[in-house]
Amino acid sequence: MHSILSPYLSMSKIGRVGASHHASSRVHSVSFIKTLSLALLFFVQLYAGELEWQKDLATAFAKSATEHKPLMVLVEKTHCRWCKKMKEETLQDAKISQRLKQFIIVKVHKEEIDSGTIPYAKLVPTIYFLDHNKKLLESVIGYYGVLDFNSWIDDAEVKLR
Repeated sequence: MHSILSPYLSMSKIGRVGASHHASSRVHSVSFIKTLSLALLFFVQLYAGELEWQKDLATAFAKSATEHKPLMVLVEKTHCRWCKKMKEETLQDAKISQRLKQFIIVKVHKEEIDSGTIPYAKLVPTIYFLDHNKKLLESVIGYYGVLDFNSWIDDAEVKLR
């Protein structure tokens, strides 16, 4: 009788080893997926990146002139919900932030604008695109989502050519 059951006993032994191997590979798969997810998150953050805001308008103008790069000036107010939405949603979008790397960018509070530096902004948010000689290329008044703001960047780029 031992010889008849031997194949079944050895199969069940293999089955148990296979099951524990399968469970082990499942743990490794979950670990791999977590690691891959963290790596992807890191690279998305790296390449989408934070926007490099200049500390003030004078610094932005100087850097723009030195590097011969155009400017994007965001005029905002402290408690403006549309300004916040523009900064957190539209400008932080990976494609938009990548496109804005060609610009020197700066945030300016509406109350702190010197009348001789940029046009007066009646409404906020207002975004000005200027060339490195401070020539106004485009004025974007109000909040825009990613698709619409992309077209404003297109318009500014056309005028830079």
